[in-house]
Amino acid sequence: MSAIRRAIDANPKAWVKVRDQKAFRQHFEFTGEKLKTTPREYDKTHPMIDDLRRIDFITVAPLSEADVTSAGIVKLLIDRVRAARPLMRFLCDAIDVPY
Repeated sequence: MSAIRRAIDANPKAWVKVRDQKAFRQHFEFTGEKLKTTPREYDKTHPMIDDLRRIDFITVAPLSEADVTSAGIVKLLIDRVRAARPLMRFLCDAIDVPY
């Protein structure tokens, strides 16, 4: 988590761009837990403090039964994966894992 926090801190504009991307936000929402307190390395007034308090970066794209059983499910899933690509690339780059 510290590597992702450092990446967000070092490049907040890039983080906000991928986090708030319209195609991503249309389908995905962040879930998971956050720290109750501010991480030691950061000031509680840091502009990205809500994201720096995350203990995971889980996102969910709900699918209905109609979505899953439709003839267009493959295209729908491809579109969702494409929408998540910039976020995944940011996170993978932050932890030095190939995407």
